[in-house]
Amino acid sequence: SIMVLAYRRPTLFFLARFTIVLISISYLKEKQCDAFLSSSQVVFKKQCLSQIDGSRTQVRANSQLDSPVVIERDGQNIIDSPDSWIAEGIEKHLVDTNISIDSTIEEKKPGLNENERFRCDSSVQLWRDFRADGSFEDLRRAQKLITAASSYSSSGGLRRQAYWSSHLLRTTYFLGNAVVGMMAKDLNDRRKKRSISTDDNADGAISTTKGSSIANIAKSGLVARMLLEVAIVYNQDWRWIESKSINFPWDALVTDQNKNEIKIQLDHKQNSPLFALLETSRLIRESVGIFSRRDKLGGSPSEPWLDRKKTASAMAYPEYYFNDFHYQTDGWMSSSSASVYEVSTETLFLGKQDAMQRQTLIPLVQHFENDESPAAILEVACGTGRFATFTRDNFPKADMTLTDLSPFYLEKARQHDQYWMDYRGEEALKENLINTDIKPAKFVQANAESLPFPDNSFDAVTCVYLFHELPENARLNAISEMARIVKPGGIIVLTDSIQLGDRSDSDDRIGNFKDLNEPHYENYISTEFSKWFENCGLVCDKKYVSSTTKTVSFIKPRNVNSSNV
Repeated sequence: SIMVLAYRRPTLFFLARFTIVLISISYLKEKQCDAFLSSSQVVFKKQCLSQIDGSRTQVRANSQLDSPVVIERDGQNIIDSPDSWIAEGIEKHLVDTNISIDSTIEEKKPGLNENERFRCDSSVQLWRDFRADGSFEDLRRAQKLITAASSYSSSGGLRRQAYWSSHLLRTTYFLGNAVVGMMAKDLNDRRKKRSISTDDNADGAISTTKGSSIANIAKSGLVARMLLEVAIVYNQDWRWIESKSINFPWDALVTDQNKNEIKIQLDHKQNSPLFALLETSRLIRESVGIFSRRDKLGGSPSEPWLDRKKTASAMAYPEYYFNDFHYQTDGWMSSSSASVYEVSTETLFLGKQDAMQRQTLIPLVQHFENDESPAAILEVACGTGRFATFTRDNFPKADMTLTDLSPFYLEKARQHDQYWMDYRGEEALKENLINTDIKPAKFVQANAESLPFPDNSFDAVTCVYLFHELPENARLNAISEMARIVKPGGIIVLTDSIQLGDRSDSDDRIGNFKDLNEPHYENYISTEFSKWFENCGLVCDKKYVSSTTKTVSFIKPRNVNSSNV
């Protein structure tokens, strides 16, 4: 019945889905519902940096690069606008930047120490000062913020309306997925005659308690904090789009396509209700499996379906690769894993992962701003290839090469590339006044530690979410290889998890992520790898931060010989 409804009445389907999400939390106590409501207001907000000085608060972006300036608030004379409500709400989630810091402690934080090597975007300081444990004072303020957030999708020009409408629906969908996934996990626990849920300890560790996972998470304020971060990430992404630094997301549900009318892309496969149902059903199965393995193994790896040592020896795979990171089913070694990966990770981030990854495009665009577009771009460890479609959409003329060690994920990347060409490719070429036929990307199964390309092969190299899953020696090898194959004058852009020192509010708990079967994460967050790039002859360029993701870029000087790398 649900599938028939989704097919015949997609609007009713989405309304019904949203209603189910609301019903699923209605059993919470009044204060829990208030906490959930106070989190829902911030699906949209302004990027800002607060410096507290007596009765005067100036909310601005202190930038060494070109980031948007926001608003100013003086005493009680608050501008009665959506922006001022956003600023009033976010103010409590920012800490005083004048707080003194123990320098002996900060010496151990690579995320902070590396800042002097880079030209830092204002987002670096914004997230450094962000306080995730803040909370809104009352429901009245939450209601104002809801009104402010809603106005983003109904005013400010067609492009703005299109962006915020699409991303409101996006986060609603993935929030619904999160609720459904947790309900499935609770039902599975009850079926086993136990009830396990996660809640925050004082030290940020995961605890096991009785009761509903959804209830405990809502009570902890986690949803409120996550939605607040989603809002800031979307605003950062939107500002780059608004300034035309990067293109409007080609796969958005609502788009204006640089025209004077809004287009709803119901013909895009991911906007189909049936596709959404299929993705959610995959997520439910995967959620139950992930939580079961996590609870059973407590951070220890599980055995893959492939024999780890024999396969690694026979097929020249590094043995560390056969770890089932995040406890995902089959690790990287099955088509079902590749199919569920995107919906799993986007649900974890409530839909902001694409926006965080698109930050990778900013240093690329700025590096080639005054030159011809890059002729050849390589993405190392492309995974499912979803980010590569955004790269291709911004650089449609470039020859794109994607590498990954998993043949299953490469196949998924090939499917994404073909769909982008069919749905968007020709139009992207026309918009850039390119009179050539669209070419498919090239796909190479390769280890990042040993890339099968000649020296000086690519104008740009990107790498997204790889380094935190590599042992330290593998990271060193990957850096050396990327430095070798990028052309003199070219750029390497690395996007990955934040590290110790990047966010002061996360330093005491960021290491807990290792418990989700991330054996190399603890080493990653405490290692300053910018020095390694410099040792390979590269120059630190720019740094950006977006919630839990950081982006750093490196330039290869024109006088560097790859044989000396």
